Amino acid sequence: MTMWGIFQLTITIGAICTNGSVLDVPILEKSPWVYECSLVKTVPQDHCCIYISEIKNIQVDNVIEDTTYGKIDLNAIDPLIYAPGNYYKLGTKIGSVGYSKVVN
Repeated sequence: MTMWGIFQLTITIGAICTNGSVLDVPILEKSPWVYECSLVKTVPQDHCCIYISEIKNIQVDNVIEDTTYGKIDLNAIDPLIYAPGNYYKLGTKIGSVGYSKVVN
């Protein structure tokens, strides 16, 4: 993200950005779950690209007590969701899918 992009994000949504702890990438300072990724490959498509990356570091806040499949409460995390041109917050959980088996 360019410096202008970081500045624009800060003034648009009130978020404070900082650098990652492993890579020189921007992260949201108060984000409870952060992936620091390095770009491995860009695959051009018709009118977009697919970005393949390698995860170099994961930061998870204590608010996320259980990361078992199906146990993460996204409302507790309160994520910021980006869709081209806009940022969103999540709404209400509307259901579940499938069956999760605990492996000992």
